[in-house]
Amino acid sequence: MAMRKNLLPSFAREPRPLNLSALSILVIDDQPFFRVLLTEVLRTLGVGTVTVATDGEDGYAAFHDIRPDIVVTDWMMPKLNGIELTRRIRGLSDEALQKVPVILVTAKSERSQIESARSAGIDEFILKPISAKGICDRLREVVEKPRAFVTFDAYTGPCRRRRVD
Repeated sequence: MAMRKNLLPSFAREPRPLNLSALSILVIDDQPFFRVLLTEVLRTLGVGTVTVATDGEDGYAAFHDIRPDIVVTDWMMPKLNGIELTRRIRGLSDEALQKVPVILVTAKSERSQIESARSAGIDEFILKPISAKGICDRLREVVEKPRAFVTFDAYTGPCRRRRVD
């Protein structure tokens, strides 16, 4: 499949120091245990505002209402899974919302699954079982070392190449 030249400029995401108290994070998970666990870990880490949604559809509606700094979503959910949710976010015409970092929580770790998620526009992964360190590390990546945001015919999302500092 031939790719047309990038018609839109590559949008920079500005790195900033990790200040968790200033962050607004939307947690989307259909499993009550993981919703509570993620919420408590984020609050323990000092995240300023944590909002929860019980599935992808509710999460997508909440996303528009609260305009979070970061979305942390489960992959496997009824109604709208984390991959489709990310595709919807990346397809928005509002550039500020379109570029919100999405961190996917999943037990799926096969290369083909990770590539599929990356192709949907996922920024980072948290593999289950989750840990406070793993969550903090992923937050640090999207806040302190954000990837450039790119738009092509078939892809809108963070550049899939890791920056080397």
